[in-house]
Amino acid sequence: MQKYPWFRSFSLLLLLAAATAARAESLIPSNPPAASFRWVGSNGEVLKATWPFKSDWQWLKLNPTDAFERPVFRTAVRVPEGVLIEKFEVSGGLITFIQGDEGQPGVKQQIMAVDTLSPQTVVRLKIKEKSFRRDITLMIDLAEAAPQIWMHESCQKENVRLRLKEKTELGHLFMGGYCKVEQNQLRLTLFWSGGIDHKGGSLPGKLKMTGEPLRQTFEIPTPGKDAGSPPFQLGDARFSGTQGFTAAKSATYQVEWVPRRPMPRFMHSASLGFSYLSYQEDPIGVKVNESGLTGKYLFSYWLLPEKIDVSANGYITLLPFMAKTQGPEGMSVAPSRFFGINGRTGYQIAKDSHGLGNFNLKFSLGWYVWGMLVPGSNYGTNFVMGPQLLASVGGATLGSGRSWSGYVKLSPISDTNFTVSLSSREIAAGGSYEVSRVGIPHPIFMTLDMAHAGIKFATAANEISLLSLSLGVSYGL
Repeated sequence: MQKYPWFRSFSLLLLLAAATAARAESLIPSNPPAASFRWVGSNGEVLKATWPFKSDWQWLKLNPTDAFERPVFRTAVRVPEGVLIEKFEVSGGLITFIQGDEGQPGVKQQIMAVDTLSPQTVVRLKIKEKSFRRDITLMIDLAEAAPQIWMHESCQKENVRLRLKEKTELGHLFMGGYCKVEQNQLRLTLFWSGGIDHKGGSLPGKLKMTGEPLRQTFEIPTPGKDAGSPPFQLGDARFSGTQGFTAAKSATYQVEWVPRRPMPRFMHSASLGFSYLSYQEDPIGVKVNESGLTGKYLFSYWLLPEKIDVSANGYITLLPFMAKTQGPEGMSVAPSRFFGINGRTGYQIAKDSHGLGNFNLKFSLGWYVWGMLVPGSNYGTNFVMGPQLLASVGGATLGSGRSWSGYVKLSPISDTNFTVSLSSREIAAGGSYEVSRVGIPHPIFMTLDMAHAGIKFATAANEISLLSLSLGVSYGL
């Protein structure tokens, strides 16, 4: 039963890899600009003492009336007790004053939140401390090593991506997008950091000015049937600025879109695969290693759309070949054919939670039957059955929109006396990836399935071990 301990580990790694792929798109880039802070006195001297502060990148609504968030570098400065800020000025950012307890219930502290929107933010404060007044300045500088692209979760869910079209010397803090699909159009709002200006481009659709110089919204029609296959190149947006250069530099961003495909209520497919099977039965000493062509049919139907479904599949070894057999002296051992039927009911518990189109996580319960067709019936089993628990993930890649899926399955095995025990069980894992052009009526998938069954019958001394590997092609009907 422990002959293939690697199989269980591989099954778990398959789901972990799928989950990791689903989380690959992050709201915040992995290398955001580094920050430096300076406190300066009224005579230009650098002050050693500073007020306690902490800072990080966040997605925030800068005003309560804003329709969406934007990336900002927020520095939360704790104003010491007894200090009164009589006047303040800020350039390159915004200031919000917040009351907080700083982890000490009942002890209120005033927090000055500085939101940086440009390469340099300067905060000038006129403060009163005890009986005297003075001026201090906080300077926040953010390094502009490379242009930053910040796509909001709304764009990740709608499979919209922003790419830097060409190499540029124009450094700026961020360029980002916020997305919403309404009926037959994409509302794409582009926003950017201070110090650069939008200079046009080739984005189609209606352009809406927002009344804010660092934000514009484009209403882009859904590409028609003659637009080819995704990802669709919607057009580009061009920006320009000096930012320390004697002449203006420019940067152009390309917008790509893979529109989400609606999930049909009924789906079915047929597949043909190349299989390898390693069968061993003790104590009679039968060993069979064989290859073969396996045919499979699968269908699924959503009882409640994208929430509860029923599915079933059946498979059979159509043609065994390249067999190597071994048995006790005097016993003729011929290669066998395998067949099986599975039926399940599934419940989808998560959808689009990691920013990939049509992402889902589903658990299914069901029943199965599988058996062997053995010439001469001198080894093997007619059929076994039992319950099954299956966990699956699926989705579509953000880059191309091609569908993918992965699953792991645990199935206790019962003999004809309906005795169920985990000492006899099958574990399986597999997945699929769409290889045909996205959006065609009959998609084609590459599939991989692996299973290991260990059977110890309650009414007989025989023990069976079966390892199967199958690589196939599935055709959507």
